[in-house]
Amino acid sequence: MADSRVIQRYTQYVGCPTDFAHSKMFYRSFDFGPYPAETENVLVYCPALIRLLKSMSQLRKFKFDTFLHPEDCGEYAKIRDLFLAPGQAPRFQLKGITSLYVDEYSLFLLAICPKVNTLRLEIIDRRPDTSHIDWPLAARVRYLHLAHHSRRWEAIAEETPEFCHAITRSMPNVATLVLETIDDAQSVLPKFYGFASLETLVIPDLETLGFAFHRGWCGTPWVRPGGRERLQQLEAEALENGRREMMTLALDVFPQLRRLWIGRDEMYDLSLLRGSDALDDLAANNIQFTPAWDIVSRY
Repeated sequence: MADSRVIQRYTQYVGCPTDFAHSKMFYRSFDFGPYPAETENVLVYCPALIRLLKSMSQLRKFKFDTFLHPEDCGEYAKIRDLFLAPGQAPRFQLKGITSLYVDEYSLFLLAICPKVNTLRLEIIDRRPDTSHIDWPLAARVRYLHLAHHSRRWEAIAEETPEFCHAITRSMPNVATLVLETIDDAQSVLPKFYGFASLETLVIPDLETLGFAFHRGWCGTPWVRPGGRERLQQLEAEALENGRREMMTLALDVFPQLRRLWIGRDEMYDLSLLRGSDALDDLAANNIQFTPAWDIVSRY
């Protein structure tokens, strides 16, 4: 029953059952019941999903998403035991997968997928526990996309900074960090100083980070003669100051940084800098950044 329902559910995403063996990306997980899901419901279909995954020899990207409610996360041990034997040894391995999308409770899948070097980590707990992050195999991750389904990273940086530190300790070799769900880079980025090998950083655009010039509620000054030109000047100055501040902050926290994306379409090649004064002359390259995982989350 479970096997047939799993096959039926996923056939619509790959065409027909015979295509499973050739599919390289699997991004639909447990969507069998009302949102949020219950652990009991997930456990019914998880073995069938595992059997399906074992048959997908060409699989390279895998999203494991249970849609469990954060309050039900204490039940994750039951799910983990389907994948890991006592002593945390994997019951099986999916050696073709190189890119993984999981939450902090499912990071144990790194043991199942020993060749993963690209990770999107979706935090679902309001106060994430560092014990879920301490997986030795996480050290091989080179590309890390951090996201949170309901909160900004400012809250985590302020309330549980040890969680940020645990991430950098367990993933010291991260070379690319995508951190888009932030409003205050000054409070968040320093918490990840442990990424000593970071070369590429992607942060939100300057308006999201609060550097846009606020013209106020009254627009009267800007409709007077010369007002529009003055407004444009102030807006340009605010954005330029923001660019310089973000580049300075990024280099202070990550000295080895070579590429900084501010938004997804402005890339600054920091390897061209020759001293801090050169920041003013560094122009943006209009290069689009495409995340390894850029699909809409169901959280």
